[in-house]
Amino acid sequence: MTPNSGTIVADWRPTASLDRRIIALLATRAAWWSACGATALILLFPLFLVDVPPLLDYPNHLARMHVLAFGEHDAFLSRMYEQHWSIIPNLAIDLVMPAMLKVMPIYVAGRIVLAATLLLPLIGVLVYHRVAFGVRSYWPLAAALTAYNSLFLFGFMNFLLALGMALLVAAAWLRWRDRHPIWITAFGALATVAIFFMHLFGLVFLAVLLGSEELANFRWPNQTNGVSWSALLRRAAMGVIAFAPPVVLYFLAPLNELGGEMTFRPLWHKLYSLVEPFMVYDGAWDVLTGGVFLAGIYLACRFRHMRIAPGTTLALLVLFVAYLCSPFVMKQTGFIDARFPIMLGLLLFAGLLPVTLPPRVSLIIGGVLALLFLARTASLAEVWYDHNRDLADFRRVIAAVEPGSRVLVVDVDETDAPDYWTTVPRGRHIPYFMRLDYHLPALLTIERHAFFPYLFTVAAKQPLTVRPPFDKIAIPEGLPPSWQSLVVGHRVHSDVPTPYLDNWQSNFDYVLLLNAGGGGDLSAYLPDRLALLATADVAALFRIRPLIPPLIPKP
Repeated sequence: MTPNSGTIVADWRPTASLDRRIIALLATRAAWWSACGATALILLFPLFLVDVPPLLDYPNHLARMHVLAFGEHDAFLSRMYEQHWSIIPNLAIDLVMPAMLKVMPIYVAGRIVLAATLLLPLIGVLVYHRVAFGVRSYWPLAAALTAYNSLFLFGFMNFLLALGMALLVAAAWLRWRDRHPIWITAFGALATVAIFFMHLFGLVFLAVLLGSEELANFRWPNQTNGVSWSALLRRAAMGVIAFAPPVVLYFLAPLNELGGEMTFRPLWHKLYSLVEPFMVYDGAWDVLTGGVFLAGIYLACRFRHMRIAPGTTLALLVLFVAYLCSPFVMKQTGFIDARFPIMLGLLLFAGLLPVTLPPRVSLIIGGVLALLFLARTASLAEVWYDHNRDLADFRRVIAAVEPGSRVLVVDVDETDAPDYWTTVPRGRHIPYFMRLDYHLPALLTIERHAFFPYLFTVAAKQPLTVRPPFDKIAIPEGLPPSWQSLVVGHRVHSDVPTPYLDNWQSNFDYVLLLNAGGGGDLSAYLPDRLALLATADVAALFRIRPLIPPLIPKP
């Protein structure tokens, strides 16, 4: 990469004095850094509105952090769980948060990690863009539009942190690979190990970024302005050395223990999901925003108003093909293919630079993007603030659960009550895409020191396992069954195994019903087996009337 001097605004030729003054102001370093600071503050604002944001996996991750930090010394949790550390490529928050919990409340530590999850990819985009083009540009700041995306709402913190780290490492590698090849190779080896333990997809992203850049800069010997065969081979050797440690770690990791079948999404679903970087809680508006934005990028490239960094075109193509070919589920891990649209979205901001636009048009586009960013963040902030009502009701409902209790979680899902699900609060789902409230029962572990069946404890993915005999009424990951499952005696609406439904009346103390507002008159729900204790729209709690001596004696 050959940096260009100046900034993006250096090529603008304003014809009006007002345009000239605005552009001169924007061209200053102080203005650019002020815009960065303001963007970061706006991004973080929603984190101050609620202690447990409505993110899918987030409560479950918090519960695991709580057990890792305090479980060994907790009279109840120590009987349920034990730590199980190994070479696991999914440990970013597991290595950091338990130590944080020793000095700060769990919900503060969680929001600090969420802040890092929001900011690190954005910082990576800014740094990579600066190395790629050698300019300070406002364009990569527009990546803040996608900071809150579908996978952030899923709580995929390790994945997003790894993507941000991959962009930073790629920028450092491209900046110094020629000046300091030995040092950058050593740095690369250390960095790839760090990214391996954060998340494997961070390594995939880094490999695509570096490989595409090197191939794009290669020229045949009779061509100029490119690297030769010898330079390409030297850089390839550097890359092999840098990526060798995580490759060795991969083969030492217990990933072969993960089985299960591969499933694929239909092509139309994959094309729809290309707007995942823009998906939050607003359904059709998010899809429209993403569609218009992608169309605008295409038109800008088509009419040569976008400069593309070397390797970016190839990287986009590789990621897009990988997305189309990747399964949705593989090795007991879901949303495999959904990771690629997020990488594509980041690269659109990191590897592109608007050029040759009339200054007034540039200012208008910048203003529209800024207003869109403010509107999207305000909409999300409203959802998070409103989620406090669900949290307060949920905590009131579970307040009767005694420490050490075993709580069976069931759910009134979309199939059970379709009309109800058209009116639920926005924080409970991404419209037309995914539910987000499945793991709210993890607060039972944090706040009530109680057991629920599906805390994340996959041995090859998390450093935590369930102790016997609790393992007989647990699954390492999953979702709650329909409340109808307790009536018919087996799981309905899903093929996910739930062995703990056998003899549930004997082996659990309580039943927690999610989305109880869709269940109608709950006093009539299995009255011979359950006693209703507390109810709200978000959940209801029942005490189980035991039949026979339980499999697991209560402490």
